[in-house]
Amino acid sequence: MARMKPRKAPPSLMKNLLARTVNPPSALSPEVDDEVASIVSNEAQITSDVSSKSPSEANVSVKPGGLNAAIDLACKISDTLIFFGWAQDQDDPIKSVHLGGQEKDFISKLHRYERPEINVKLGVDSDDHQLGFLLLVDAPKSTQGGTITLENGAGTKVLSYQLSQELKANPTFNSYFGEMLSVAESQGYDGLYSLLSKYAVPGQKETAIRAAFDYCYWLPGGVLFSSGWVFSGTADIVSMQTTIGGTKYDLYAAPTLIAREDLKHGFTEIGNKAKTAGFISCIQTSAEDGPTKISVKVTASNKDTLIVEVAPKKLDDRQEFSRIALSYLDISKDGFKKMLDEHMGEALQMGLAYPDKSQFLLKQQRFGTLPTNPKVSVIVPLYGRIDFLKYQLSQFADDPDFKKDIELIYVLDDPKHENLFFRYCADQAPIFQVPFKAITYGMNLGYAGANNVAAGLATAKHLLLLNSDVLPDSKGWVSKLLSEYTALKNAGAIAPKLLYEDGSIQHAGMVFERFAAIDGMWSNAHPGKGMPDTEPVKPQPIEVPAVTAACLLISKALYEQVGGLDEQYF
Repeated sequence: MARMKPRKAPPSLMKNLLARTVNPPSALSPEVDDEVASIVSNEAQITSDVSSKSPSEANVSVKPGGLNAAIDLACKISDTLIFFGWAQDQDDPIKSVHLGGQEKDFISKLHRYERPEINVKLGVDSDDHQLGFLLLVDAPKSTQGGTITLENGAGTKVLSYQLSQELKANPTFNSYFGEMLSVAESQGYDGLYSLLSKYAVPGQKETAIRAAFDYCYWLPGGVLFSSGWVFSGTADIVSMQTTIGGTKYDLYAAPTLIAREDLKHGFTEIGNKAKTAGFISCIQTSAEDGPTKISVKVTASNKDTLIVEVAPKKLDDRQEFSRIALSYLDISKDGFKKMLDEHMGEALQMGLAYPDKSQFLLKQQRFGTLPTNPKVSVIVPLYGRIDFLKYQLSQFADDPDFKKDIELIYVLDDPKHENLFFRYCADQAPIFQVPFKAITYGMNLGYAGANNVAAGLATAKHLLLLNSDVLPDSKGWVSKLLSEYTALKNAGAIAPKLLYEDGSIQHAGMVFERFAAIDGMWSNAHPGKGMPDTEPVKPQPIEVPAVTAACLLISKALYEQVGGLDEQYF
């Protein structure tokens, strides 16, 4: 099993944080002084512009090509410096940004956005000029303040900043919080989410509870799947209740708790509770079609509470849900089987249930003249790497079987690439002169579903399921496989030996065995995988418990008899 990459901060968490209510930036009005009191906390170091003038008092009579700018707020959160400001540079855009004492140019990190209140004060048309800027950079090891130098063709502008502002009450921070989260996500500053959420969770009173939903989905049959993190620095979490259709449900009644060590970067008070701060919940509700928004009341053992609102998504992309669910499964961690049995197994079963194929938008295109009475239909699913089609066609081009006896079918299981797919087919077909059929169906069904769709359209009596990255080492290989298959009595499926590029074994039959490391769960294995291919080819086929569908030959009648491939194995 491949190791899962660390999850990035999920977009849905950003949406949850954006749900907060903020007031207009009253401190930016002309009559309000922008001098502020100093504060330093162990959660974040907060800084602000040291300029003595508010934007309304700034010199606005700037000549074309000049540069007028100010920093409204600078924050050091975790390991990231965040600067809110504005720059009047519409006639000569900023071309470089430097932090004091650093040679690196941060111009690529400078995000521009609308600051209508600055446009009004400077008399600049809001429709044409985005005067605001937001800059996120990796923080120096220690900083109590410093300078930023902006440069355009007319010269430079040096802006000073230092520690001096309480973050929660700052109107600039509150007003452009959403812009900051969007930039943090797009520029990869994932570590900010955990900390920023404490300034964003809604509530009428101070609370020690911190909580956020990473994902929340309505699965078929009224199942609510949710995941995220929750903890209190002063007590234990005892419930996460929500009311759906008049019935109360507790998302925390029997959750799978997982470690969230990433929260330590934002919450100094979390301590050892990071080991169980993450939660995954899958509950059956009575709602056929769940609400688009739910309120969850989080309660701690000391009666402390917090209300968190979340908008569950209706599951319409099985590929997306598959990646989310599987990202929580780590075969190397204790409790893997328990997580499957109690939560993730049910979530996967519900979320990857058979889709409504009445919504299909089946499209077919033929390239070249296909055989009228093919012996084998070769089915190749494509996902992501459409260019694999070219490499396979280059290997099939000199094989006579693909001109007279084979119906070659490429099936795309990636709707977002549909137009590119058909254009790519049209470009490659004249080059290699291999006839083939191209199929799309407007949704994502996974590997099993893609093969099943193509098998239903295949016209030959035998099917050969083939991965897009499998290449033959000789001509006539399909005929040889077919000859071996028809010579066998009561054959199920057959497959050739598959080798890696270096000549080592990838597949020579499969076996099933119990995996002691995960409580005896069944697993499959490829004996000899990765070993040198030193054994001579045996004159007769070898019977094995299973073969891989990376290259598998089976009669269409038998394929249909067993119902094709199980599409729940997404």
